[in-house]
Order: sequence, then structure tokens, then C-alpha cells
Amino acid sequence: MKNNKKSTKKLAIALLALLGVVSTGSTYAYWQGAVLGSSKNATGNIVIGEAGEITTSVTVNDVNADKVLVPSGRVEDAVTQADQVDLDFSITWSNTNSTLSDAIGAGTLSVELLSAEIVDAESHSDLVLVTTPADVSINLNETVSRTVTVVLDEPADAAAYEAIINRDIVVTLKFSVAVA
Repeated sequence: MKNNKKSTKKLAIALLALLGVVSTGSTYAYWQGAVLGSSKNATGNIVIGEAGEITTSVTVNDVNADKVLVPSGRVEDAVTQADQVDLDFSITWSNTNSTLSDAIGAGTLSVELLSAEIVDAESHSDLVLVTTPADVSINLNETVSRTVTVVLDEPADAAAYEAIINRDIVVTLKFSVAVA
């Protein structure tokens, strides 16, 4: 009888320890699965004419729907997950109406973030972190490549995760040229 009580006690302790390990391992992995369908790279061509600026919106999820965006440093399966999305743009400062001349010289190309929103979960849009490139010099009729990086900050809890799961991320950017 004593031996049976010891075995039962040991089994109970082992099961509790196993339960503790299993629940701890999944407590902070609530972002796994289909967080926000998105991934790797997008490419866009933008032509800035005499007006000097263009505004464009990109739905990050449309970039590469075969991966999901997970918080930075949390990729466990590189085939199905990414922790950043690079939006690559080729920007040309053009002279389509001949109102500008090549003598105008160089301009300064700027990329400005106007907004980054999680559709239908705007209160959590602060989880979307967007890095825009530094201003760069551009000449008339020249094409310059610029990359905008989008990452997802880790939700504070499971409720925030549930609010953003499978929602589109829309990033709105303004590309402008100021004459130097």
C-alpha cells in the first residue's frame, strides 16, 4: 500500500511538471499561425512628374500571401513566416510636360510615412512599425531605388493578437521631390 501511494505521488508530480512545461511553452506563442498574411518583397514603380509628389497605398498582405508576418525575431518556420516585409520602389522624376528643364539641377527625394493601419483593428495599428529610407538626391529623368521596411511589434497579450489576426495592413506613403 505504501509503495502504491509513492508511485501515485510521483506520477502526480510528473504530470504537474509536464503540464507546467506545456502551458508555459504556449503561453507566449499566441502570434503563431495566421497572424497577418504577408511576407517578403514588393516592387513598385513610381513616376513623379512636375507636381513633385505622389501618394500611394500598399496592402502589405498582398505582397506575398504565402507567408505570415510575425513579430520581430519570432520566425520559427522561414518557409511560412517572415518578420519583416521589404517594399521596393523605383522612383523616376520625369518631365512629361516639358515644364521642367534639365538645367533645373538636382532635387531631394523624400519618402514619408502618412499612415500604417491594421484594417478593422486601427486601435492596434501602433504594432505596425515602418522604416522609411533617408532622403536622397535625384536628378530630372533619373530613377532611384528606395526600400521601405514593415515589421510587426509583438502584441501585448492574446486579446490584442485576436484583434489583429488575419487583418490587412495598409501602408500609405508620400514620395516627393523638392528642387534643391
